[in-house]
Amino acid sequence: MEILLDCDGVCNDLLGYALRCVNAPLHRDEVMTHDFARLLAADVRRYDQLLELMDSPGLWAEIPPLEDAQAGVEALRRLGHTLTWVTSPWPSCVGWETVRRRWLHRYFEAGHDEVAIVPGPLKHKVAGHVLIEDRPDILQSWKACWLEGLAILHPQPYNRPGLADTRAWPGEIGHFPRIGWPEIVETIKEYVG
Repeated sequence: MEILLDCDGVCNDLLGYALRCVNAPLHRDEVMTHDFARLLAADVRRYDQLLELMDSPGLWAEIPPLEDAQAGVEALRRLGHTLTWVTSPWPSCVGWETVRRRWLHRYFEAGHDEVAIVPGPLKHKVAGHVLIEDRPDILQSWKACWLEGLAILHPQPYNRPGLADTRAWPGEIGHFPRIGWPEIVETIKEYVG
């Protein structure tokens, strides 16, 4: 079975790491949006500092993996699934793709042919049986193209059910299972039957 995995917010903690790097006065669990511009809008200095960091390959190389992600990926591999990371580039970071591929190899032993660099709005064009993603809007567009596919929402503070931020997520979040890594592996086992 072909399993597609997002990277930021599914396999790594970009949000928490970025907030720590700029000493933001909020914890990752308080975040209500995935959009750093809106998140740090009231703090221009920190926002500018974050943009500068995100343009540096060093930030992308040092993001820690999410808890349970490595074990979850290994479990999916042991079950015989084909894994492809479908990750969106940071266009203003020179060298981003090389750093991302090295990061995925370092933490998940991903081979070059297991990584697809695809802008977020185009992820729906990537065929697979399962997509694990942290953004409901991307899951919605992917599911509309791959009706038989299983779309799984990896939990992040900004994709909690009931958030009032409708500008960030058109549609409802409740259409997809919102589960962490241990449950992801079990859900895929059941899906395969």
